[in-house]
Amino acid sequence: MATDSPRNANQVALINAATRLGYGIDDHLEQWGIDAVHYLNGPRKTLVIDGQIFANLTHSMYLLLADKQVTKAIVGQLDASFNIRTPASLRWPECGEHAIATLLQRGPVVCKPVDGSEGAGVAMHLTSTADIVAHANTLGSALIEAQIAGHDLRIQVIAGNIVAACTRRPAAVFGDGVHTLEQLIEARREQMATQNPANALEIDAVTSELLARQQLSLGDTPAPGQRVQLKHTANMATGATAVDVTDQVHPAYQQWVTAIAKHLNLQIFALDILTTDHTRQPAQAGAHLLEINSHPQWVHHTFSEGRTHDIGAMLLGALLGEPTTG
Repeated sequence: MATDSPRNANQVALINAATRLGYGIDDHLEQWGIDAVHYLNGPRKTLVIDGQIFANLTHSMYLLLADKQVTKAIVGQLDASFNIRTPASLRWPECGEHAIATLLQRGPVVCKPVDGSEGAGVAMHLTSTADIVAHANTLGSALIEAQIAGHDLRIQVIAGNIVAACTRRPAAVFGDGVHTLEQLIEARREQMATQNPANALEIDAVTSELLARQQLSLGDTPAPGQRVQLKHTANMATGATAVDVTDQVHPAYQQWVTAIAKHLNLQIFALDILTTDHTRQPAQAGAHLLEINSHPQWVHHTFSEGRTHDIGAMLLGALLGEPTTG
């Protein structure tokens, strides 16, 4: 049967890698109506959904790690010697306003969906109980989390090893003294469409507020080299930029990965971390683990600045028994 179901950019990259490497492809998109593909290597085959959900991911682990507060509890079960810290957090509405006021004594907080993804529904820099409750109520069930200083570090794991890492910078454009801000944003959108059509850079209330802070409007022409920030969060789905740092991350992060992989019996996943310096010991750089992504988006590593990675080939090698370095 025909289907209008979209094809995930991760799956497209995986199909391209399989074609290039000579793996068999049994595509079920049209027949099943979902983005599901069997990849084959002789007698071996593996099913991948959306290019990011793999056959060795159990349903229970999928559900557990989708809940950010449960993820924190799981991390808390690890040996304390690994020193994997997570931000202090509360679940709304269970926590109540008094607990929020106490958490605010530490500083600003982030309020986001308990099971959200791709930056949807995330509000940052919140400093009043009333504002936090108002936003949490729009989400229904929310995670209220101490806001941690630092930059966003994403680590991709395959077969229990770090294969790629990048820092992700919030969406921004740079002036050239010629084009208006609106034209620069449109050029960035066109670039994003060639990398991952599912990502979208929208001018929303957050963007409008940031532009006002920078005393800019869409019709202004930023000076050459002037950076104009468009989003708070460094999420690829909303226009963030990935900068590869694979060769720079401190070796202690592999210890984190090894502990998590063993504890969860999980071999393909990604970590989202906040740190002030990814080259230093996590404890020294104030690193905090935000999420364990059991079915991560990984295609951004294939177009990251500085260095790219053939993640598709590495995944197929790990899944079908022929490891490939990238």
